[in-house]
Amino acid sequence: MTRGRGTHGRPLLRLDRTSTTSRSRDRASERQNANARAMAMAISSASSSSSSTSLVVRSSHARDERARVRVSRVRTRARALAAAARVETDKGPYEARNEFVIANRDRDVVARFEREMAKRQTLATSLGCERCALVKMSETEYAFEQRWGTKEAYEAYMNHPERRRSHLTVGVWQRLPKDKWSVPDNFTPITKG
Repeated sequence: MTRGRGTHGRPLLRLDRTSTTSRSRDRASERQNANARAMAMAISSASSSSSSTSLVVRSSHARDERARVRVSRVRTRARALAAAARVETDKGPYEARNEFVIANRDRDVVARFEREMAKRQTLATSLGCERCALVKMSETEYAFEQRWGTKEAYEAYMNHPERRRSHLTVGVWQRLPKDKWSVPDNFTPITKG
């Protein structure tokens, strides 16, 4: 840092950038030197012969090899599961079911919910849904059931801009879908009951 006078006689403080970067480089090189010294001392104290040094090197290579094999097994398993899922869903029609709860029975909430689900039903049928309906299971529980020709058609519906903009009103809760392929609604809280 240098001190001096700026314009109009005011004191001026200026950081010297070269001094800060050179200090950080010095610290980094000191750390590297310390690490190298520690490694050299560990190797020289642990090994009176070259066999123990090679044992240390071999064990680190073995650890790396085990980690690589573990990662490749996980990837292989994931690929197999993805392939099985593709085969399973490509076999025939795909069914999705989302359950909703309106606990307080507010008429305005119910009316807005039913209007929004009617819009979704119209969109789904226009995109090729074989069967789709809003089923009233009880006074406070609803299920939106859909049957699609393929899972890809269902995904196209879920990714449609109009469907992505469709959100349910406050006061509507949802249950998590039972199957692992159905998608829960965004921005709709989840209930266990």
